[in-house]
Amino acid sequence: MASFSTEILKLILEFFLDDIKSLLSCLVINKQFAQVTTSIIWENPWKYVEKRDEIKLLNIIISFLPDKSRKILKEHGIFIPLPSKPPLFDYVSLCRNLVYSQINLMTELITCLPEYNVSKVSAIQISDNRNDSTNLLGQSETYNFYLIKQEIYKMYVGRCQSLERLEFHDIDIPLPFFKGAERIFLNLCELHCDTSLLSGTYYRMAQICQNLERLIIEDCCYDNDGLTTLIEAQTKLKYLKIITKGSEEHGNSRYNRYSKISSAMSSQAHSLLYFEIGGSFVKGISPVTIATFENLQNLNIGFQGKYEDILKYSSFPQLRVLECHHVSNPLDILINFIERTNGLIEKISFEINNVTDFHLIRQYNQSIARYCPNIKFLTTWFTIGDAADFKYMLISCPKLEHLTIGSYENEGEYYIAKIEELVNVINEVESEMKPRLLKLWRIEFRFAWEIRNMLPLSNYLRKRREKILRSNSKKPLKMMELYFSTSFMYTLKEDEKIELIERLEHYKLEELIKNFGFSEYEKLC
Repeated sequence: MASFSTEILKLILEFFLDDIKSLLSCLVINKQFAQVTTSIIWENPWKYVEKRDEIKLLNIIISFLPDKSRKILKEHGIFIPLPSKPPLFDYVSLCRNLVYSQINLMTELITCLPEYNVSKVSAIQISDNRNDSTNLLGQSETYNFYLIKQEIYKMYVGRCQSLERLEFHDIDIPLPFFKGAERIFLNLCELHCDTSLLSGTYYRMAQICQNLERLIIEDCCYDNDGLTTLIEAQTKLKYLKIITKGSEEHGNSRYNRYSKISSAMSSQAHSLLYFEIGGSFVKGISPVTIATFENLQNLNIGFQGKYEDILKYSSFPQLRVLECHHVSNPLDILINFIERTNGLIEKISFEINNVTDFHLIRQYNQSIARYCPNIKFLTTWFTIGDAADFKYMLISCPKLEHLTIGSYENEGEYYIAKIEELVNVINEVESEMKPRLLKLWRIEFRFAWEIRNMLPLSNYLRKRREKILRSNSKKPLKMMELYFSTSFMYTLKEDEKIELIERLEHYKLEELIKNFGFSEYEKLC
């Protein structure tokens, strides 16, 4: 067998990160494969373990608990048995991901499993609290849980060579102050956290790790001076996600709740490429701050409400992707935003909502045609009255591959589009583009569509397949995929549903389409 350098072999085997069976098979090839495969698996072992094997994994990990930690736990009635034989590798040192939920799971297993003999009430506590046994038991279990969790964290910090990813939400654990923290957090790339952590924890992290590339603030409830300092200390931050939550506590009004964090975000404006914001407090982060992200390429908005201020005041010349979820927003704001971009947008995805002004659909499609020549993924509407503008859009966007398309509906006023009308427009476009075909290979239908006449679709799919088979292109077109939201299916009678499914299954058997499906709209986006 040809020999590889360890670095090259690791790059090869990392292609199997999502195929644990293939990865495990590499363990028995030879010693080098076994070592490299082991290092890959143990970067994040909980990713691969099944529930029935959790205890086995726990036993391996906990076997590395240092003697000092075992002694501390033993003094509190928690007995961690020594392993019957030493492990083959220093597995814990290979870990690159540290996740608080996994630490809590290990702690829960230890407190529940009889082999760990976790005393419910420690001798020290009994001597000090004999008169209140009910309160004693509650305090003892909580304290034992804390001690176990603390010593597991210490073990990881002490043994890991270096961490790449950390999810940390344990307010009671002084993680960056443990021995070894400077070593393992120095090259930390990704941090998941929230504003409940003590400022001191973040101050210490800011002193150690200044090379974060991804920061995810999952519960942003109020300003945090320490988190502000950590954000400002970064030199390579490219990805920022913030989920706004909270109440009117700590003297912060709803509209200045994150003023310090917002200001700190501005300090990273030059490096941020991806920004995702969501939650319940739309104006928690100032739109003026977001507008400073001059090099932003990906904007993902997930507010439960209107978000027009973000798009109204922003202009991102490098933007490639715009995604909006669970939102309601005036379409004219979106149109104006698109017209201020620099023609680089490749994806516009949003949950299709009601459009107050019917004429805005035409204006929206016109804006896509004029300002988005590189778009590959598009969400829009179709009406036969706007067929000319829709056709112009398809011709002007030759790279379009994925189309999420809805008929028009708003407060009792609606237009039920016909699939045959859409197919006819696509046919007309391809006739004008000869000998080229549209790259469009995936269509998702939203709202009500009439499907009584499927013949135009059948003819189009057959013609498209023939052209694909005759093509000598090095990159042949993909076979078509058709998807329908459940809201679309609700508009059909039972016999229409059956007929549609039978036709689609027939198309798949004939290899006219690669796949089809029915799903909640949110899962299609």
